[in-house]
Amino acid sequence: MISKIFLGLITQNQLENVTALTDGYESFDGLAAVDHFSTDGTYELLNKRKKDGFVEQIPYWQHHAHSMNHFLFHPKVDENTWIVLRDSGERISENFMLDIRKHIEYLEKGNINTVFHKGKVVMFKRFPNQYFVATPHWGLVGARAQQAEYDGPEFYSVRDESRDKFHFIKHYLKYYLILDSNHILLGLEKNGPAHELYPKREATRMAFRKYLADQHIDFTAEGVIDHILEHKDKLPDALRKFINSEKILNDAYRYYVLNDHDFPDDHDFKNMIKIDFPAPVSVSSEGTGNNPSSNVTDETREGTNGDAAACKLERGTNLVGSEADSRGRE
Repeated sequence: MISKIFLGLITQNQLENVTALTDGYESFDGLAAVDHFSTDGTYELLNKRKKDGFVEQIPYWQHHAHSMNHFLFHPKVDENTWIVLRDSGERISENFMLDIRKHIEYLEKGNINTVFHKGKVVMFKRFPNQYFVATPHWGLVGARAQQAEYDGPEFYSVRDESRDKFHFIKHYLKYYLILDSNHILLGLEKNGPAHELYPKREATRMAFRKYLADQHIDFTAEGVIDHILEHKDKLPDALRKFINSEKILNDAYRYYVLNDHDFPDDHDFKNMIKIDFPAPVSVSSEGTGNNPSSNVTDETREGTNGDAAACKLERGTNLVGSEADSRGRE
């Protein structure tokens, strides 16, 4: 039995995206929305379109599951309510949205209570003892069988349409620094057994947070980038080891210090450079065509200050199990 069908989301200052996402709000019984004190009109728009749902405003405490549980536990989301989950930068196809009730009735006839798309929960029926966990990559505890996987055009993302190619650098760094973040789970399968690598990578992350705290540096992407740039001519040994041990920090160093704009967003530790000495060498695009990093080689080069200590950069070095191990034991 279907109680209600709500479109569930959390958002902040995403007026354009939320306008497009909720254009089909009439197909739902209402919105189950949490707004983190938007100032661009997002909150007002959600209120106009909430119908029999609700819009709650709470601070963002850097935890997706905390915000999502705020709408999941709302008294209007009672047993048998269906929630269709979307982020601000995600969409539902128009045809699917127009026939959402028919689709859910079909699911109910097949006793299907949870729907996934590309491994992510996108629709579920409310049962007792359900709750969201983790951030930023959340999960739903208590999702009931039977379960179905949709692989068609019903659900899609528009995030990359407005993002710069290297948006991921600050984005990943931001989530890397959050206390309860599980962002380092991404890409572990490319680097070895996840059950072995995750504790080491998390130990490195916690050690890096302690390093930042000891240096009185804010746990922000901007704070870390400014710190790296401040010391780019002579990296402290501890900072160099962190950059050599963590792909997210390594990518930030390559982009902001070496001006390297020719590496992929791939979470692969084999695609890191290794800094062997405290003094880095800037990557020059002169004479390299469109590849600003093609002059980074394995040879040792002199630093610009003439000191013997120079910077040796190596591509294709698998750093999991090398410096990552030493940081993980601290």
